[in-house]
Amino acid sequence: PKQRRIPMKTKYSLMLFILLFPVFVYAQQGNTMSSPLEVGTFGSDFEYSDTKNTGDFTNNYGTFHNDIFYRFTVTTRMRVIISHCGSLILDTSIDLLNASGKKVTGASGYDGSYVCSESGQGYLSIVLEPGTYYAVSEVAQYSAEEGVVTTRVSGMSLSTVGNTMDNPILVGTHSNSIYYSDTQDTNRFTDQYNEEEDFRGQGEVFYKFTLNKKMYTILSHCGSVISCTYMYLLDSSGNLIEYSSGNNGRGECGSSPDLALIEKNLEAGTYY
Repeated sequence: PKQRRIPMKTKYSLMLFILLFPVFVYAQQGNTMSSPLEVGTFGSDFEYSDTKNTGDFTNNYGTFHNDIFYRFTVTTRMRVIISHCGSLILDTSIDLLNASGKKVTGASGYDGSYVCSESGQGYLSIVLEPGTYYAVSEVAQYSAEEGVVTTRVSGMSLSTVGNTMDNPILVGTHSNSIYYSDTQDTNRFTDQYNEEEDFRGQGEVFYKFTLNKKMYTILSHCGSVISCTYMYLLDSSGNLIEYSSGNNGRGECGSSPDLALIEKNLEAGTYY
């Protein structure tokens, strides 16, 4: 029987399609710093989330895995949180670059933060000056395969009152028994005290109160949403009087032993 021959033109078309297909995949937005995924420009609180498979990108930064580039601009000083919480890949890393591509800082699930429910997923919290930045998402060097990574970028405006000892939240001046309570998000504050001992640079909130006579004083973080806190009691000159990183099951914090609690007889004076 006579065989039917496929026209040469058809053969060439198939080969051309196969050769060009990978180029189409890797030319997408986010594959390089010069062609990033745009998060936006912000001067107030914002939230952004995007999910991509790193297998659809190439390795253009670092030496281990494929990278996804995101670009964002902040027009005012604010805290920015970048995370991979909720990703299908359990081990990830984040690099933060400035407008020139120089690394500002980086984070992976192995840096001691353990904020995401999966401890190997990257989480980065930093106060940034106005400018343009790039977040680079990739699978951590410990992982063998590429996979699906969710990149979350959020920004929070900073509080001015309570951010420093010079501008504290005022509790007031008291001669009789008082009860005072206030709730703040430490993400809206910066690290201004005891920086060398804060392993992740947590923000502190300053309160100022004055006693007109000697009083038994209880300071606590009982009832806080966060499960582990620190507290420093300072005199009017900023000298440390007492420090707490837990309550040993005492008082209202009994069910949350890692919430700070200080109980102390204080002489008349001003304290922070």
